[in-house]
Amino acid sequence: MRRRLALLLLVKHVAAFERIACLGDSIVRGDTKHEEEDEWEDGKFDRGNYPAILEDLIDGSTTCANFGASGVCVDPDAKFYLNSDRFDAAIDFDPDLVVIMIGVNDAKEKLNIGDYEDGYEQILSKMEDKMKNLQEIYIVIPFNIIGTCCDIDMERYNDEVSVATLNFCLSQQPSYKGIPITCLDIRDEWNARTGCGTCAHDGGGDACSGYSTRDDDSVTGTCWSYYDPDDGIHTDDTGSQLLAELIYEALPNMPSRAPTPSPPPSSQPTYAPVPFPTPRPTKVPKPQPTRMPTAVPSPAPVYQPSPSPSGRPIPAPTVTPGEPSAKPTPSPSPAPSPRPT
Repeated sequence: MRRRLALLLLVKHVAAFERIACLGDSIVRGDTKHEEEDEWEDGKFDRGNYPAILEDLIDGSTTCANFGASGVCVDPDAKFYLNSDRFDAAIDFDPDLVVIMIGVNDAKEKLNIGDYEDGYEQILSKMEDKMKNLQEIYIVIPFNIIGTCCDIDMERYNDEVSVATLNFCLSQQPSYKGIPITCLDIRDEWNARTGCGTCAHDGGGDACSGYSTRDDDSVTGTCWSYYDPDDGIHTDDTGSQLLAELIYEALPNMPSRAPTPSPPPSSQPTYAPVPFPTPRPTKVPKPQPTRMPTAVPSPAPVYQPSPSPSGRPIPAPTVTPGEPSAKPTPSPSPAPSPRPT
């Protein structure tokens, strides 16, 4: 009975986020298989697709849509993400939750902090104005890259863009014009699970080839196994799986580790491409369910993580939440009131 109640609480929370929009650059876009077939790029098929994996992890009525765009920047004077058709499609999607991870292309040129923050603020302002059902925004502080390509400066991205993103996010908390902001800093947890933390700051590339995810001889993979082998910037299937897990674990009421194992997904994704974008369906009123007897919730179930490289527990990703949400109860909550204009 207690376990059933805990599961009901999880389902209840996830149902509150019916539509999750994953915004960002080509790292978010991934293998392109979620797009119309004539937009597929076979040179990117070695990459994963974290929004599709995140939807599978939630395993409920929530839709996670991918609005990543190649080559886009936060700087409004560059290839501004705000002006992309993918951002327009995200507005049409009308999400409840936005998860945005962007900035790798801003590492191509010397970073102007003022322009970077101005561009990010414009993106938030447009979301607040146009996404009428938006309840929360997650700003992801990106993981380290271990390679270079496309004129992207690895050290600038790892040391400057990530810091600028975190500082901007913290400056917007607890909320942006009434919308709660969560700063999701995944860097330490990414480094702990991949073993890439030290080598990313030792020049990346070949320096990362000898770093294993375990200290014993049972694991032969290196931290390169989480990245597209062609560039060390984009995630492959394994890296996309980990990225999806870190975001999943940051959702309220989720376990401290994702409940599913993390084997590399099939090289041929099982999700089918859908017309882009999918509009929000018309809501049909549902009959009011019979109130269940009041029960005392038990502690959330604990999922046993895989053995860590050093034998010590691995901390959950650092989350700096915005305004706290009310603790969920077994009974359904009334629909949220629209935000004031």
